[in-house]
Amino acid sequence: MKTSPLLAALLLLGAPVTLVLANPVPKHSTDHATNQKTLTEDQGATPEVADCIATGYDLVHAHQEFDRLGFTRNDIVGADMAREKGPFSPADPRLVSEVVVVSGEARQRGYGSWLGVTLRCGYAGHGLTAIEIVADQAQD
Repeated sequence: MKTSPLLAALLLLGAPVTLVLANPVPKHSTDHATNQKTLTEDQGATPEVADCIATGYDLVHAHQEFDRLGFTRNDIVGADMAREKGPFSPADPRLVSEVVVVSGEARQRGYGSWLGVTLRCGYAGHGLTAIEIVADQAQD
């Protein structure tokens, strides 16, 4: 990765540098509450998993790579929750106290093909502070 001359100069001078994070938490859509309710009541999701998936649906509306998310009931009830304080991910240093991880599929924008993905949501306090969609490794 090539560092710009301006960034390199700022780092050498010890100037504070703000990192731009790949996926800011999106605003809730008008469907967010309905999606959460459906996920908890019909699909058996915990409130945290339902919030993560509903926010993931909101995220893909403006996502560069994907335009749809899909989760089976098994994906939803099999979601993992880790309650450990630390950085959200190697690419996103925001501190979180809980991470929700849900496997599913996402449709590639403009291609129509679906890929295996992992939706990750990081919570600090009582709110969602970080979210990312990570494509699974290519399978042979």
